[in-house]
Amino acid sequence: MPVTSNEITLNYENEIDADMENSQTSSFIIPISSPDNIYSIPIGYIENESNERANDVTLVWATLVRKNFLQQVDVIINWTGTDFYNSWKFSKCIIDNAEFIHPVIYGQYLAWIKNVFGARQGTVTVGSVTIPDNVAEARVVFSNLAGYDMNKGMWRSVTIVPKLGEIQ
Repeated sequence: MPVTSNEITLNYENEIDADMENSQTSSFIIPISSPDNIYSIPIGYIENESNERANDVTLVWATLVRKNFLQQVDVIINWTGTDFYNSWKFSKCIIDNAEFIHPVIYGQYLAWIKNVFGARQGTVTVGSVTIPDNVAEARVVFSNLAGYDMNKGMWRSVTIVPKLGEIQ
């Protein structure tokens, strides 16, 4: 069975931090949105460890947005919370069709990091992948997703939202 792949590898200078050695992987089926109607899937959160703001969390979403109904689809990470984040990274991100019998990998990013303007909420585009225009959703798998918390001066791992399997 052939496996199609649009592989994109982006490396960064620093090795993955020691605190991220214990890989946390998440898998989400995400509808492909149009630029006019964007639909995001919650993928996790970063909980504040301070006693002063114990209920504060930074929520993290993933979005797939098709560019003008073409085959190019942007992979986007969104966040909102009380702490400022100015960088995001992961060790691996795979975008595929989630099929076991006829797998198709639309794109793959390895050792990715991106600096952004420090903000409590924002978006960062991981990159673009080619997905046929008749495909309405894709699976996105993140490993070791983390944001750099400017308030704490450290990388903080995203706690992945648990997903339940569907029995059909």
